[in-house]
Amino acid sequence: MAPDETRHLSRTKQRALVALLEGHSITRAAQEVGVTRQTVSGWMNHDRAFGASLEQVRQWLIQRTRQEVEAAAITAVASLLEVLNDPKASARSRVRAAAAILDKV
Repeated sequence: MAPDETRHLSRTKQRALVALLEGHSITRAAQEVGVTRQTVSGWMNHDRAFGASLEQVRQWLIQRTRQEVEAAAITAVASLLEVLNDPKASARSRVRAAAAILDKV
């Protein structure tokens, strides 16, 4: 988690935030931190700091995931290009690499 986004929240709210970001339901997040479902729901709907932190960290996670996927795509294309340009690779492997590249263009 991006620490700067949550440092002003209580430890209980931070733990609830983590549970929500991990995909747990409001009920499950509440159980994990020892509060009622209504409490967590209230934080989400009425506590501006909690709601803002939840949204900021979600956006940070989305951006980080996007960057990781882009980096993986670059690596994947480089690997396909290696096969495509490898004169020792079988014709079948080179054709499959070329088809994989063309399929994504």
